[in-house]
Amino acid sequence: EGSKICTMIANFTLFLLFLAFLTTVTAKRCKGVALPDDFDGSDWPEMWRLRSGMGEREEENRRTPNVAVSPSVLARAGVQHWKLDPSPYDYPGKAIPWNDTVEDPELAAIREEFDYNYADIISVTSRVESFWDEHFHGDKTIRYMLNGTGYFDLRSVDGDWVRIAVQPGDFFEWPAGIYHRFTVDTGNFITAMRLFRGSPVWTAYSRDEIGGNHTVRQEYIDTFLCGVDPDSDDEEYGGHESKKKGKKIFNQESKDTKDEKQRKKGKKGKRIRFGNNHL
Repeated sequence: EGSKICTMIANFTLFLLFLAFLTTVTAKRCKGVALPDDFDGSDWPEMWRLRSGMGEREEENRRTPNVAVSPSVLARAGVQHWKLDPSPYDYPGKAIPWNDTVEDPELAAIREEFDYNYADIISVTSRVESFWDEHFHGDKTIRYMLNGTGYFDLRSVDGDWVRIAVQPGDFFEWPAGIYHRFTVDTGNFITAMRLFRGSPVWTAYSRDEIGGNHTVRQEYIDTFLCGVDPDSDDEEYGGHESKKKGKKIFNQESKDTKDEKQRKKGKKGKRIRFGNNHL
């Protein structure tokens, strides 16, 4: 009788382990959004996986051998890309805000379609520490590269860094809540247009400070990561140090001002700056 009970317990334990394994595999497979059959990433810039033990951030920091990344990897993470041509137009190096003095029909069509009513232009000529801090924003990030080059690093749905070598003409939009950072490359120069729907809010939420404890970040996790938080304490999902600091859940709704709520509804709201040159 005792041996039968032991066998039953052993079989039940194996069953639970199998369910846990199946849950993990399913979660990993369902990450990211489905792409249309006609998805074409041929005009995306070059992208690659970053090597561990990075050197200077301005260097390429490719793995050996290089591990190229397909555009579909970031597209599944909610990133969109258009390829425009700014070369025929005389864009300024800085304009905050930019008053739409250049008649670029392709840009105008995108702004009208997605209601990007605000735009400004900034130039970056050296490394900026706040840009390099891994962070996310509470709204979509929309950037149009006008001149120069640089690197945006974004987290894929599997949590790996993907480096994007942006050049003039690259127009990106990525969702609120995705972790990213920016650095100039060895050329130390880039000019970019920042676009926004409504009044701009440049607040950046550092991963080390917030971790996954933010309602916007949670929305991203639910939409693109199958509800699996990489900042959780579960080491199986790469528990980030920020989660282990015991921080309370940061509820964005409780921090939103009345003006901010109005802005999110498409109304004019209070302008909050987090560094006027935040890229």
